Amino acid sequence: MRSALVEQFRSAAKIMIATEAAAEGINLQFCSMIVNYDLPWNPQRIEQRIGRCHRYGQRYDVVVINFLNQANAADQRVFELLAEKFRLFSGVFGASDEVLGAIESGVDFERRIVSIYQECRTTEAIEAEFTQLRLELDAEISETMKDTRKKLLEHFDTEVHDRLRVSLAESSEFIDRSEEQLWRVTAHVLDGQAQIDHATRSFDLNHVPSFAPDIPAGRYRLSRNDDGDQIHRYRRQHPLAIAVIERAASLDAPPGHLGL
Repeated sequence: MRSALVEQFRSAAKIMIATEAAAEGINLQFCSMIVNYDLPWNPQRIEQRIGRCHRYGQRYDVVVINFLNQANAADQRVFELLAEKFRLFSGVFGASDEVLGAIESGVDFERRIVSIYQECRTTEAIEAEFTQLRLELDAEISETMKDTRKKLLEHFDTEVHDRLRVSLAESSEFIDRSEEQLWRVTAHVLDGQAQIDHATRSFDLNHVPSFAPDIPAGRYRLSRNDDGDQIHRYRRQHPLAIAVIERAASLDAPPGHLGL
């Protein structure tokens, strides 16, 4: 019956509605869109869902759409952890695997979330519990990934060590170059609308720009780390950065001359 349903979806139907049973044991690489109507709290279960479509044989980028109750503070914080801490929806192949491997099992994480939903009755209590959970996850994930890298390097030979060092150096160089380009575009677009500090790659957005009316004012910093509640972490995926890039792409580019 399951095979027949998958074949019907492949050949004739446009939409398949499935329970959690579809997260395992079926191959849907001919489909490139997943809608999570109800996000489970176990990140590994979400990874299994995505893995049905994001697998060998997929010809397109897999689009993941998540329904979220924006009026529920706890739901929002759960999504932030899944998206930012576990990097489940970043689109970087293998990134979430490395992070998920650090938590061993999503069951304990799921139990913590259930406890927060059952025991917290105010927004302040929810924020406090999720902040504590995030700090614990930071320490656990960082320590496990560090230990894993150490073990890998101990068991690889010299040639593999050299290749890994070159790969890491190239990755860091690419990230630095990408951040530099983002910073230059941001400084140009926000010139006159924000107080730019090139030394710390940060800026004070005192007035909300017209091309991004939903962006909150405040201090932003281009950083890979969480700098605290008082500073917005500015990065390529931030809504303001997306709006800035779109704004830059729409600006008129006057003709120029190159001297020979």
